[in-house]
Parts: sequence; C-alpha cells; structure tokens
Amino acid sequence: DSESVNMIEELIQEYLDKPSTIILAIIQACNDIETSAAIKYAKMFDPDGERTIGVLTKLDLVDRGVEQKLLDVFDNKRIPLKHGYLMVKCRTQEDIDNNIELSEALRKEEQFFSKSQKFHSVPAERRGCPSLARFLTRELVRSIKQALPRLITDLRTKINNVEQQFRQLGIEDYTQLLLTNEARSRHLTNKLFTAMQSFRTEIHGVEEGAQVNNPLYSKRNELNQQFYDEMHNCKLDNNKLIQSIKSAMIATQGPEPADYILFRVTKTVCLNYIKVIRTPMEQYLSHMLERTNNVISNVINKVFQARPNLLNQIRLMHENIEKQLKDECYRELELILEMEASFVYADHPLYKDTLKRIKKIHKQTSNDASTVITTVQSARLPYTTATNAATNSMTTSVKRKSGAISEDNDDDLEDDYKSPIKISRPNNPSSTNRLSSLW
Repeated sequence: DSESVNMIEELIQEYLDKPSTIILAIIQACNDIETSAAIKYAKMFDPDGERTIGVLTKLDLVDRGVEQKLLDVFDNKRIPLKHGYLMVKCRTQEDIDNNIELSEALRKEEQFFSKSQKFHSVPAERRGCPSLARFLTRELVRSIKQALPRLITDLRTKINNVEQQFRQLGIEDYTQLLLTNEARSRHLTNKLFTAMQSFRTEIHGVEEGAQVNNPLYSKRNELNQQFYDEMHNCKLDNNKLIQSIKSAMIATQGPEPADYILFRVTKTVCLNYIKVIRTPMEQYLSHMLERTNNVISNVINKVFQARPNLLNQIRLMHENIEKQLKDECYRELELILEMEASFVYADHPLYKDTLKRIKKIHKQTSNDASTVITTVQSARLPYTTATNAATNSMTTSVKRKSGAISEDNDDDLEDDYKSPIKISRPNNPSSTNRLSSLW
C-alpha cells in the first residue's frame, strides 16, 4: 500500500530529524552499500556522520573478492562515520526454522569471525551482537548525559511558563489547587464568572461609546458618511427624470387612459431607482457587519486569551450568532427593498394627492379659458344666457374628453355640470339680419 509506505517514511523522517536521535544504519553487506536506504537517510539527516552508527550484516552471504571492500568501509575509508562501523552475523533462515537457541546462535557467530580469513582481524569490541549491544548502551548513556543539561533547562523553562500562566489566572499556590476536584471546580467557576463580567463590561463600553477612539463608533460614522454620499449620488436628476418621463409617456401612448400611462411610467422609474440603490445598501450592511464582527472578536481575544479552551468555545458561539444575525439583516434588507418596490402598486395617498392636484390645476385652467370665451361672445351676441349655457356645455365636454377625471372628483364635476339650454332661432327677420351682420 503506497499510503502506508508514505506514512512510515514520514514517521522515520520525523525521528531522524531530531538532534538527540542516534541513527543506527543497518547495511546488508551483500548489496551495494553506498546506494542502500540506510546510508541515504543518514546522509540526508546527518551529513557529517555525527549521530550515525554503521552496522554491517549478512557477512556470510558476501561473494568472494568483495571482503576487502567491506573492510575498507569498516575502516571508515569510503563512507566515514564518527562512531565507525560494527559487524554482526545474525541467524540464518535455517537456524530460525530449527529454533536454534540464542546462546547457540551467538557461539556460531563468534566461530564465524574467528575462522574467517578476512574478518578475523576485526576487533572483538567491534564484532558480534553482544559487542553491538554494549556499544549502543555506552552511546545511549553518553547521549543522555550530554542531553541532561539541555533537558533540565527545558524543564525549568516549562515550569516557569506554567507558573506564569497560573499567576495570570490569579493562582499563586497551584499545588494546593491541584489536590481536589472541588477546589479546581470552584476556582474555574469563579474565573469564568469574572471573565464573563469583563467581556460584558468591554462590550457595553463599545456600545455606549465610553472609550476614547472607540473602534466601533469611529468606523460607524465613517461608513454612515460614505453611505450618505453614495445614496446622494444615486439621486435622480430632475431634468433627466422629466425627460425620461416625457419620453416614456410618448412611447406608451395608446388606447389606455392617461392615468394608466402615468402609472406605467412611474412603475418603471421607481423600480429602476430601487435597483440602483440596492448596491450601496448591501455594501453598507456588509461593511458594518464586518466591522462589528472584528470589534467583538478583538474583545473576545482580549478577555479570554489566557483560557484557550474557553476562548475556542466563545469563538464558536460568536460565529454561530454572527451568522444568524447576518442572515436576519440581509432578510430585513430584502424585505425593505421589496416593500419599496411594492409601493408602486399600492393606492398610496401620495400618488392620489399628486394626481388630484394635477387635475385641479387642469380644471382651473379649463375654467379660465371658459370665462374668456364667454366674455368675448357676450360682447358680440345679445343672447348672453344662451351663450353661457352653450359655453358651459362645451367646457364640460372638454373636461370629459381630457381624460383627467377620476372617481375622487366625480362629485365636483357633477356639481359644476348644468344641462345645456336650447338655443332657439328668433322669428324676427330684423334680429336675424342683425345677428348675421355681427357674425
């Protein structure tokens, strides 16, 4: 399994990288020594050979003519190591199958070295498994003695750090605190209550603006001003608005009533404006939420930094609450924009009052025009009453054709409306001639 191989290699490299590790490089003498995995790792993590001990094994499987090369390696002539090399001959597979005792295996190993023509010159303290065990024990003791001062220094540093952490928590004699579970629980409860009080005080100080250079209020004022400027830039220009309304009304003229055309234009203008103001509103909300979240996070880190476990729990609670409130704020923003968009479809008094004023102005203009026509005709015709009645009938007809009459003004129009008086032609020829001459 490649995954298992990678995991084992990572574990080996982790141990070999430690300065206190003694590297025992087991090398098969029957293979190429310089390309063996043990030598490769030793060169990688101990290039100077300060921590590596070489062990040559499987000497009984070496081909003829290779013994001298092994002796060169043993004498530190090819791959030098500070601690040098040792030679061992382990049990063969036949010995393992026959369950040879350890003492018998050691006797055979010593017999192999003493009778070998090439390896009998190897010093006794450098050959055999017992010599390897004694050598490793000596090196381990020496390494421990060298590491003891450093270990003592590290332990004292850790003890000082722990005592300092206890003092930060208000504990001078931590040995008494660690005696019973009740003492630990009581102390933790008191510290938790004190920490929550400090957190509440810090948050209230930020909310009420009691701090100098308040981190929340200074940024809030800046965001408010920025939001005001952006919304002001989104304001519709009157000239462009009037021109767009005129163009839209001309483009939408048809068989519909005039009020319907005005509504369609109003709806288009309002919905487009709502789309424009959506972006600055969303940006303002996002920046304000981000700033508030940063301020609260800083307060949490300040109050609970000495209590890592409690800090993690408070952070988790803050993240959950922040996510919930963020969703609620965006839903509220969408609701406001949706209400503004629905405003166009409502029978709102503002729209109705504006329409009434327009109709009233139109009605007054029509009445002024009717008075002028009546005065002129009265100077030319002797039958003033009949002429006024005809003029009123014509004015009423003009009003009804103008398309500006709504249900709100139906009663007013009914009061102004009078039945037209029938104009009868006189039988007097002189009157007829006089009327013809005037016309």
